[in-house]
Amino acid sequence: MKKTLLAAVALAAMAISVHADTSTNPKLVWGGGKQGASAYTDVYVPHIMVQLEAKRLSGYSWGGVSDGTIANAEKVTENPTHLAVGQLDLLKDIQGKPIPGKEGVNYQFTILKDNIGPECLYAVIKNKNYTTFGDVIGTSWDLSVVTGGTKSGSFGTWNVLRGVFPDLKDMAVEHAADAMDVVKKVGAEPGKVGFFVMRPDPSSKVFEAIVEQDLTLVPVVAFELESRYTVQELKVAYGGLLSSGKSLVTSCTSVALITGDPANAALADANLKKRLNATIERVSAIDAGAFVPDTSSWRDMLDSMKSVTGAKAQELKEASKRKLEEALKKVQGG
Repeated sequence: MKKTLLAAVALAAMAISVHADTSTNPKLVWGGGKQGASAYTDVYVPHIMVQLEAKRLSGYSWGGVSDGTIANAEKVTENPTHLAVGQLDLLKDIQGKPIPGKEGVNYQFTILKDNIGPECLYAVIKNKNYTTFGDVIGTSWDLSVVTGGTKSGSFGTWNVLRGVFPDLKDMAVEHAADAMDVVKKVGAEPGKVGFFVMRPDPSSKVFEAIVEQDLTLVPVVAFELESRYTVQELKVAYGGLLSSGKSLVTSCTSVALITGDPANAALADANLKKRLNATIERVSAIDAGAFVPDTSSWRDMLDSMKSVTGAKAQELKEASKRKLEEALKKVQGG
């Protein structure tokens, strides 16, 4: 059964195509970046289409390159029968809120599955003395941040962090094309901190680039984040990051699958409304685990992740709080 499913996923991935008119096609699934360079586009979308086919929801295709989670939520709001994947932390945060630049229009979507894979928060910097997120917050007045595009999940999550930690609001923001671009820009300028959200693939080339640039990965862990994120210990294949014998620990969210809201006024056509209601009913009945990709690299990633709770999580959060307090005392002359 697994081999059959994997074969179907492979065929769907090979056949993945973009419809010429995305504004009128009711059967699109939005992922992320370019084919061959995005886990959303290359893995999640074809796997989702296999599950749709199994529930007699056939004929779906990839919507094309999008700018990220925020952009995907806009697509589903504009076209309620579309589906999309994105970061759960952001989707929960923007649901029902106004869409910037679109007067009188709010984000409207239905979260079908809230955990079809992991996404984790990463902060990188050249300075080896930065060991907690409290170091970043406490010296934010002296730093700028490099993160993803304006509608990316990375920038969206950075805005979540700015809402939690007001000190981050004064940091100048430079947008980058992707996580690899973030790493390159931070490696070239010591006064920058890079921030991105990415699938915790142990063998990601991004981690290799971090080693090559001799950057420090800062755990994004704090008491203020515990209601939004889980703390995870991650495996990284590139030994330079784990040469001290320590695993990478940071906060993580999950990937969600969304479609439109039946109450959306944009859903005027009766047949499209029937399609949306049928999609919600049938997809909701599928076990969430069926949407988690089942490839060797994905299993390696999931098997390597370990929740950090109890005393260890408390210690990490205490360290971040302590470093922040120390930094604030210094700038306040205490």
